[in-house]
Amino acid sequence: TKHMSKEVTTPASYSFWEDFYEEHEIGYEWYVQYEDIESDLSSILSSFQQQFKQDHAHKLLLQVGCGNSLLSEKIVQEYNFIRAVNIDVCENVIEQMNERLKQQIPTKDKHRSHDTRISYELMDALSMSFPDEKFDLLIDKGTVDALLSTAQLETGENAKVHQLFKEMYRVVKEGHTVLVISRNGTTTMDPYLYGSDEVNWGVEVKEIKSKHKGLTNVNFIYRLIRLNTRGRECVGSGMSLENVWSRDGRTHSTCHSTKWNYYYG
Repeated sequence: TKHMSKEVTTPASYSFWEDFYEEHEIGYEWYVQYEDIESDLSSILSSFQQQFKQDHAHKLLLQVGCGNSLLSEKIVQEYNFIRAVNIDVCENVIEQMNERLKQQIPTKDKHRSHDTRISYELMDALSMSFPDEKFDLLIDKGTVDALLSTAQLETGENAKVHQLFKEMYRVVKEGHTVLVISRNGTTTMDPYLYGSDEVNWGVEVKEIKSKHKGLTNVNFIYRLIRLNTRGRECVGSGMSLENVWSRDGRTHSTCHSTKWNYYYG
């Protein structure tokens, strides 16, 4: 994000990604491909599809730190009721993706230059200009991990990561989902999921494996449901509130779904 120091060359730095997008072709996917999480997305989007049949209102997807990923484009192509907004802090990659959008994804409407259900915007995920509870679904694929890549000892006190979770919590609708795809397990992620009184997540996590250059990598998908501070039922998420527990003196909730392998708390 713009808050990153340009003097640092780790993935937590702004300049790292500016250089990265100058050197890599569009369509570089971190961790997983669309096909790897297609079934998980389907379990969430199926409920949106039923709503769309009734009210014909498009559902809004936000991908933070989109880079040059084609994930949201594939989702929009698969689900005609989704409008996808993609944001990134790197101006060069947003310019690249907007140019590609005009060239590669023509609209069926001859009066439009490209599919208006997809947009790419220059924006800092730590300080988004969107109003509260605007989006039906958020996806992060690697932004949390990038901010954690500081080359310093991880203590659960990374202010930028805490801020990112607060912002994602703010702009997603109550009862709806934030999907965070990460290489970090619960030991690293717990302080950021439960360490602030400004957020209250229902949490599920599952492990998936992906192959890259002959190597098998372990990834974690965190499904975070935005609950209010009173821990009401997960309205709109397709999940039900199962139990409430206390961690460090604070009440948290977990939601249960048969689509996922396990949940934690």
